[in-house]
Amino acid sequence: MPTIITKINSLALFLKFIFNSFLDATINLLSNNYDKKEPTLFYFFVCIHIPMNHLSSITEGKTEEEENKDNNSENSVLTSKELKSLEKLRKRLADLEAGEHGLHAKEIHQTDWKLIRFLRAHGMDIKKAEKSLHNSIKWRLNHTINVTRPAGIEWFFKRVGCTQLNNMIVDGTDRSPWYFRDKQGALAYYSRMGKLNFEEAKHLGNSTIAKLVGWLHERIQEDLDLHYIRNGYKGPTKVTTVIDLEGFQLSQAPVSEIMSLTRNEMAEIQSIFPEILGKTIIINAPQMMSIAWPAFSLFLLPGTRANILVNGTNKDNNRELLLKHFDVTNIPLALGGTYIENDGDIYCSSRILCSSNN
Repeated sequence: MPTIITKINSLALFLKFIFNSFLDATINLLSNNYDKKEPTLFYFFVCIHIPMNHLSSITEGKTEEEENKDNNSENSVLTSKELKSLEKLRKRLADLEAGEHGLHAKEIHQTDWKLIRFLRAHGMDIKKAEKSLHNSIKWRLNHTINVTRPAGIEWFFKRVGCTQLNNMIVDGTDRSPWYFRDKQGALAYYSRMGKLNFEEAKHLGNSTIAKLVGWLHERIQEDLDLHYIRNGYKGPTKVTTVIDLEGFQLSQAPVSEIMSLTRNEMAEIQSIFPEILGKTIIINAPQMMSIAWPAFSLFLLPGTRANILVNGTNKDNNRELLLKHFDVTNIPLALGGTYIENDGDIYCSSRILCSSNN
């Protein structure tokens, strides 16, 4: 018999589906009848629609207990249940090593911490994990994910990247020094996305953007794997993200393109690179987003809800939030920490993504 928690989770997922469908319809309506003099309602739906789609693959098949375990403990020690599931999954994947993608498959599924990501992402459902892994290998090879300079990389260098990271990518050197560290020892990065003009990326097309994002996810996954190995195969295996939305204006975002990209390509990438995105901290969120988040977050499982933190524009509150997750030396001076670059830049532009737009 289903437990009460299972019934509640099923109801929550159903409500999330209804809510998402409603958002889709409303955004389509508003985007066709958008009056820039009254953007509040439109802004509300855009702000909360994107996280909803982003999270749809994260919560798939997980109970509340599993969500809390994955997100709160970052447990890199496998349980007996996980070890048994890994053994079963490996048997089902034996045909991959014998196939045309053999070397790539072997590299993934002979390594516990890589393979367990697919199982955890699907609530330890072996069939779903197997399908996801098949799709991941196929997608990554079809999109030549290991190329040195993917299409769109010049736009990334100019508008998204920063000096330190760009140079490391071009030179092929170790990217570990670029990352900050949170209090749990996890790799972390900051992004000043508030001034990023998404309109400038339209010429790339959704397909190219998706391939570029996939390529970047591959690099993050490589860095997480290296960090995990250097830590003696223990510690956090996900990356912490801080997104600064100071200065964000709705006019920067081509809404219909972002909705299409989020709903289709990005959902696929999340399934291809599961369990690498950890805590997301959003600061300087626009007023409507910070107001709407508490109500919207009720549709998420507690573990997921705890992993996404949204703060408004109060500097003291933002500093307090960051200090809960970072030592003061891993917070830029401009955000209330003590980290400052050698040239005196309090915003640490050479190390923080999207700084070129500010």
